[in-house]
Amino acid sequence: PNWETIGRYAALSTSRQDLFWELQSGEGPEPKEDWYFPPIMGLGLVFNTYPKPNGHRSIAFNYPASLGEQTPYDSIEGLADLLLAAYQSMGPLPRSIGQVVAYSMGGIVAFEVIKRLEQAGTIVESLVIWDKPAQKFAPLPSESITTLRPALTALVEQLTEDDQERVEAVSTLLKHENLIEQYHQQGKVHCPIHVYHCPDGFDPQTMEDWQEFSSESVTFESIATEHDEIPAYWQKKGAVNR
Repeated sequence: PNWETIGRYAALSTSRQDLFWELQSGEGPEPKEDWYFPPIMGLGLVFNTYPKPNGHRSIAFNYPASLGEQTPYDSIEGLADLLLAAYQSMGPLPRSIGQVVAYSMGGIVAFEVIKRLEQAGTIVESLVIWDKPAQKFAPLPSESITTLRPALTALVEQLTEDDQERVEAVSTLLKHENLIEQYHQQGKVHCPIHVYHCPDGFDPQTMEDWQEFSSESVTFESIATEHDEIPAYWQKKGAVNR
């Protein structure tokens, strides 16, 4: 992250919650870390049900807009810079990370984070993606999305209790929807990728496109659930830690 990004995080952190938090404490003086990147709602607590390796320190990230901050980032790359700046404001980057786990939108956020980690010398052992296609094509010029998809509208109704919460949730989701639509995936990571995908969801070819974005192996596995039910799937079936 450059000084501008670090400065924006410094201003943000004076009035907002932390952008990352510890889901599980590690064991020993230098426990192996695993990092977790959430879907479009942007809150790391979605990984509460995710099976975590014993002894590992588990770090879940939050996206600033989901904490009420609407201004600090305007791209997926900018979000990745901001999250790393948040982590580095509390200490140095780890020398290695066991697995990076990403759900939906988190897949492209994690991809950008790993590129930056590897450039800084951190070794990442694997990236685990839950139902997010790659985005290898440049986006077409288009107007901003101003209306949520029905599935997201239903999610807002399910998770909010009053009009103010609904307004804030819709604003967050629209911001993230537009970031996803504007994103053009480029470059490669140098760790294996394992992609879990729902059988009746995204175009299978866009899932296979992940093979173009790693210098290591990319493997795929179909899971018998729907996209929005993945956290329940973790709880009921468990997850394969790779």
